[in-house]
Amino acid sequence: MNNTKKESIQFYQYLCQKIGCEKVVKARRLKYTICDIGFRCECPIISSGSKAEGLNLKGSDLDIMFIDPDTIIYETEPDSLKRNKIELIMETRDTQPCFSFLRLISPYNFLAKSDRQLFQTNGPNKLLSSELYKLSLLKQATEQISYFNKIHGPCVADANDDFDIAFCLKCDQWISAACPWITRARARWPSPELISKIITCGVFSIEDKERLIKTLRISYELGIQCFNASNTLSDYTDFIFSSLSRNARVITEIVETFSISVNISRLLFNLLNHSRTDLSRDIFTFFLSRAHQFAPQSQIVSHYINNKHQYDKYKHDISHLLISLNSDAVSGWLLLASFFYLRKHYTASLHVINYALLKCTVDKIPFKVHPSCEIKLNRTQKYALESMQKEKLFKILKTTKLDDLHFIEESEIIPEELKLEVEERSTIIRAEPFAHFLSFLCHFHSRDLTSAINSLQKIIHIMKNNFTNDDFESFYVFAYPIILLGICWQMTGQTAMARRSFELIAVCDEYKLTSAALRLSRI
Repeated sequence: MNNTKKESIQFYQYLCQKIGCEKVVKARRLKYTICDIGFRCECPIISSGSKAEGLNLKGSDLDIMFIDPDTIIYETEPDSLKRNKIELIMETRDTQPCFSFLRLISPYNFLAKSDRQLFQTNGPNKLLSSELYKLSLLKQATEQISYFNKIHGPCVADANDDFDIAFCLKCDQWISAACPWITRARARWPSPELISKIITCGVFSIEDKERLIKTLRISYELGIQCFNASNTLSDYTDFIFSSLSRNARVITEIVETFSISVNISRLLFNLLNHSRTDLSRDIFTFFLSRAHQFAPQSQIVSHYINNKHQYDKYKHDISHLLISLNSDAVSGWLLLASFFYLRKHYTASLHVINYALLKCTVDKIPFKVHPSCEIKLNRTQKYALESMQKEKLFKILKTTKLDDLHFIEESEIIPEELKLEVEERSTIIRAEPFAHFLSFLCHFHSRDLTSAINSLQKIIHIMKNNFTNDDFESFYVFAYPIILLGICWQMTGQTAMARRSFELIAVCDEYKLTSAALRLSRI
């Protein structure tokens, strides 16, 4: 072996140690792709940057692109204008290469006042101002989440530089400057097939989308699986009709789980191109199970008039929660316990809580949602993973992973005592403290004060013995157990202890992310 090849292999091995092997990098990419697909928002998102590329470099932030759905970019004058859209045309004269002015072609006076403030006058034209656009988005972001409070290049960023969010404007056609990329000479990469996929993703037309959705509806009504022979959606008119496959079941569940607001054509397109290996299927199945945790938290119907409607709601929620048990070792069980608690089934809730707590063992790996948090494995956790090397990834995740509980804004299954935490935003709570808090609530309302105090003491024990220095560096990790303690103290008449707990968090809560200050004011 010559020296150059030897050095190349050594460098590859070094990168595998620092960044991760090919399979690990691919798994990270798939994770972000699937998250983008299932994201419920009016604005489509694209995760980008080093994290979305699977590199996970130390100190790097998470880059997210939001596609503005209310703005359309053209390279040439369109035949007609669309109502309720801000339409802009590219002006590349007198600009640097790869830059363009964006001239408004929609009627200026028809725009909302907030939109008119984004433009500057240049002779007879109205040009979109990049600076005013960013400042407007910064104001909106800060109103929603106060710690998103600065501009970082083209992005809105948070105070700790953990997130960069770029709001992007999309042109639905390949602009002339980009067309040479399609046909330019290449040695090996990207392949013609990959180029075709990129082109199809970039200009998936409204007509194609409507035709695809119509075809899907007809196919699902017939109960057939129409994608076995399709590598991309470009040949979706050529079907092999066969028995329902694993992919088809996953597609059906996705369509049923996520709301109609999801971009279904993009969801299906990406699913079909990223679920052909065991790895991608396992990751997709995991996120599908995780998605079922959110379905019962949403208000699907505002009022349930009679018993039948209430029973239908009950069946809907519990079916999703049972599927969500597969997402990790504990969090799905605790959401199910919270569901029972809200319906005053305290005994059932306690049975589920006790079963979940049996799974909170030292071999479980806590997965932290914050991008700057690094997961460090102890010896027991490493041994548990090594012993499962031959198992499928999905089984490993289900067995060894310990997720935090994620309650969405105005969650329907969070305990009544925590409703303040989700009035304006979603909330994340560590699993084990929440389990003991829920146990406290069940015992308290069952008038078993001795057992309730015992559960309270276990929250204190967790904070004293189980929390690491890294945990106390993350605000949400230590804040909510202390708030849970404060609620317990308040319910048991220990007002001074409750005030002390809420005060401790209120002082640290610079961006008002919790209800601590509000609870303190009400004592």
